[in-house]
This record gives sequence, C-alpha cells and structure tokens, in this order.
Amino acid sequence: MEMSLKDPESARYKIEPPYRAYANQSPRDGGVFLWHGYRVDFYINAKNSFGGYTGFKPYFAMFRDGKLVSAYPAESSTWVFTTVRE
Repeated sequence: MEMSLKDPESARYKIEPPYRAYANQSPRDGGVFLWHGYRVDFYINAKNSFGGYTGFKPYFAMFRDGKLVSAYPAESSTWVFTTVRE
C-alpha cells in the first residue's frame, strides 16, 4: 500500500483475522467464478497532502497458497464474495 499513499510513513492499520472466501464477478459482469482462498479485511488511515488524517478507509486482500494475490479498496470492488467463517 506504500506506493499508493501520499505519506506512507503516517499510515495506521487495523487488520482483521483472515477467513476463507470465494469470489465471483458481479452478475452484471457475467458472474464468472474467479478465485478462492483467504480474504483479509483491513483499514488504513493516513495523512493527506495537507497533513491531516483522512479517516480509516476499508480495503481487502486476497491470499492463495500463502501468497498475496491482490489488494483492493473495498468500496470500489465489483467482486461478489461467499465467505466461510469458522
């Protein structure tokens, strides 16, 4: 996430425990099965270019076979998830 933040040194993170998940495209995009593995929800609060904190923004990361697959802003994702919480 450091590459996308204006001031990565100021970042504060809240990270939730991982859980199993399956992802499809949204029905409007075809609904195709795309991925399965573990999802981790996290939140980032970092300073903007004026030096003020922006507030915690939601993101999620997807892992498979112990490796990061992708990370996305939760608000702009078009994926539909089925989750398995144990």
